[in-house]
Amino acid sequence: MKNLSAFILILSFIILPSFSEESQDSKNSNSTVLEDSSEKEIKKNQSSSLKLFSLSPLTDSLLIAGGIGLNTTNIILEKVCHYNSITTDQYDFSYEKIPTFDQLFMTDYSKGLNYTAYGTLFCVGISPLIFISQPKSDWLPIAVMYGESLLWANGFKELGKILVNRARPYMYFDNYPQDKVDDGDWAKSWPSGHTTMAFTSAMFTSYLFCQYNPDSKYKIPVIAGTFSLATATGILRMCSGNHFYSDVISGMVIGSVSGFVVPMLHSLFYKYQKKSNTNISLSPNGFYLTIAF
Repeated sequence: MKNLSAFILILSFIILPSFSEESQDSKNSNSTVLEDSSEKEIKKNQSSSLKLFSLSPLTDSLLIAGGIGLNTTNIILEKVCHYNSITTDQYDFSYEKIPTFDQLFMTDYSKGLNYTAYGTLFCVGISPLIFISQPKSDWLPIAVMYGESLLWANGFKELGKILVNRARPYMYFDNYPQDKVDDGDWAKSWPSGHTTMAFTSAMFTSYLFCQYNPDSKYKIPVIAGTFSLATATGILRMCSGNHFYSDVISGMVIGSVSGFVVPMLHSLFYKYQKKSNTNISLSPNGFYLTIAF
């Protein structure tokens, strides 16, 4: 009986720790599974909340090819065909033909303010760099969308300059820059190119930031900062004698539309991405084109 009791006691010391270890392993295993599942869910939610834009081989090919085609056409029209070219002797500088609201903001040429406008344009032009904090998979779509926006904005504003051939305000004053007359830039007033590109950048950055960070407390500062720089660019272009008020307003419209429509199209494509079996992404090792069947 004593031997049986001793055997049972020894057996209990052997078996109980085993059950305890199994129980602990089971708990650890369940905990690990739950942690892995939780991490995957968090990553999935982060991915779905961050990835809002996607590239499309067809859409982006059309946007890029169309933008390049438009800009190439402008170059051919201006440099090769000399379409709608005009000299200062042929131009009618009648002050009375200038709209009243444009007359109010006319001024002579200022070289200092002219170069200051380049500074504000540069500052707003690099504003999309704030998206460097986004996952690397978003860098390629953002860069491509920004390039497409600028490409179309430049194409439309250059086409306007060629078709309209409007003299700049400084041409109505005595101290106009002769070098601008020699290279033909004097008749490129409408629309304001600096303002167009500045508002393209401002709208692009503001739109993407609001999409990526809908609840961010920095939305207002980003929007106010980028559009303030863009507005300052337009004002400086008027104060330097380079543009009329209507030139700047037109540039604001062209730029804002370009900076909004291009990323909006990519956002719409992403919403229907599951219906398409093609995806393009950026990784540390390069570009990836995935096609699922």
